[in-house]
Amino acid sequence: MRVSILIVVSAIVVLVIALVLLTIFSTGIGPIGTITGARTQCAEIGRSTCTATQTLPANWAIPSMRVNEGGQVLLRSCAYLMKDTSCGADLARQTCYTCQFITPTQ
Repeated sequence: MRVSILIVVSAIVVLVIALVLLTIFSTGIGPIGTITGARTQCAEIGRSTCTATQTLPANWAIPSMRVNEGGQVLLRSCAYLMKDTSCGADLARQTCYTCQFITPTQ
């Protein structure tokens, strides 16, 4: 009886540790997308955050999107991915307005 309880408790502990590690490192094991798909996702994130808070997301310039670029898997930020769109090439000057997620009248 004690051995069975010990096995069950050990299995639960291992599962909890695995879930914690997956949660901590989830950015590194996330899905790999195309640049177009990542831009679409960034546009949705930017639009919804700008509408709610009037600012771009706090992690806008942090590389967190895994994309397949030229046969290599790279981490890119939304600021980098959106630079060739309406957001502009100057990553430091991107705002909700320059990206056209909201207009000055909103």
